[in-house]
Amino acid sequence: GDTIDMHLLSCADSKISLTTGAIDFGQDSLTIVGPGASALQIDGSADHAGSTGDWRIFSHSGSGKLTVQDLGLTGGHVYHVDPLYSSKGGCLYSKGSVDLTNVTVTSCGAQSMGNLARGGGVYAVGDVKLTHSTLSDSGAAGLPSSYGGGVYTKGKLTLDYSTLSGNHVTSTSYSHGGGAFAAGDLSASYSTVSGNQAVGTLVSARGGGLLVGGNVTVTKSTISGNSSDGNFGGLLSVNDNSYASNTFSLYSSTLSGNSAAKIVGGAYTNAGTIFIEHSTIAFNTAGAGK
Repeated sequence: GDTIDMHLLSCADSKISLTTGAIDFGQDSLTIVGPGASALQIDGSADHAGSTGDWRIFSHSGSGKLTVQDLGLTGGHVYHVDPLYSSKGGCLYSKGSVDLTNVTVTSCGAQSMGNLARGGGVYAVGDVKLTHSTLSDSGAAGLPSSYGGGVYTKGKLTLDYSTLSGNHVTSTSYSHGGGAFAAGDLSASYSTVSGNQAVGTLVSARGGGLLVGGNVTVTKSTISGNSSDGNFGGLLSVNDNSYASNTFSLYSSTLSGNSAAKIVGGAYTNAGTIFIEHSTIAFNTAGAGK
């Protein structure tokens, strides 16, 4: 529950380069405040580069919330070849929830050659919230499966004034959620999800931009330019257990320029209730649907 406060550090374009692995937090809840994402960046790109293991930026083993504010995180990576080890959370891993405010997370990766990969940028057992934050150019690649190129959360994903861009998932079996995979609900407001990819086969790739398992509420946001090598280029919202009670809402938003090699370029949902108001759905494309 304490705060590590670094906001008074007189940093200008400064960088902390990790060389001995992730910064570990065992506390249930902790807040880390930096001087600004452009002022201080924590970089893991050179930390055991090319070696197997978990070389993240932050690793949170507590069950509460890890809150990070005004920091840049880059270059964290998790890489395993042993089929006994999965790869989760390239830059940030949490057994609880994650709350990022004014944070940039970029160039992170989770790769497994014999097991699953989850959350190229951020992985959380709980909820994930991004506020005035950017998660970009990160990816998850796994055999047999990869979920959540930018974010993987077993809980709810909240995007407020934030951006998910240029992230990707890659697998030949299950390649789901290029920008993010959220097992719970999605709430996005004043946010952008663009240029993310689900890379794989016509069967394996789903949800180039987002894959959501719960209710969806998108307000004054843009989902554009995402792609899937299989199905559902922009947004896939499915719940196999309680879909009839789920709600899919698109308010004052734009869903455009997304593409799928097989079916549904824009968005697909099996929610029982759908609201689309004051929104634009245009220029989405799909293949022949064979």
